[in-house]
Amino acid sequence: MNEIKKSLMLRFLIGFILGMIIGAFFYIVAGVLDASFQTAEVGDIIICLISCGIYGAVCTCAMILYKIESISLVYATAIHFLIVMGGLYVLGLVLGWEFDNTIVMMIFISYLLIFIISWNIMYYVGKRKAKKMNKTLQEWKAYREKTKGKEHETI
Repeated sequence: MNEIKKSLMLRFLIGFILGMIIGAFFYIVAGVLDASFQTAEVGDIIICLISCGIYGAVCTCAMILYKIESISLVYATAIHFLIVMGGLYVLGLVLGWEFDNTIVMMIFISYLLIFIISWNIMYYVGKRKAKKMNKTLQEWKAYREKTKGKEHETI
């Protein structure tokens, strides 16, 4: 359990920093595209960066679910998805997003698509690894059957 605590602390720190960097990037892009962002006060920018940092930390810490062997992969994915999307909703509330706005809806749809694409990539990578392990196991079993009962020669 101590390993999980260390992993959570590291994930929190990395996620917080990455969340702040990504938040700052999007804030700069928004400032270039929308003149109202150029007149933002320092307090608003700090709230945005801290909120994005916390959101990044929550998302990366939630990935620890995949290391818990007592829960299924589907269950871990569902919980992680709910945490990511729920966290995005809370982030939007904190930052004052208007949820009937087309851009905000596009953000949610983008997150959904990114999650689906990432999950499919991970699924196929895992499937390929399992196929390779099964092939290696079959080769090992065939070798063991072939050498069963024979003395091993020394070189």
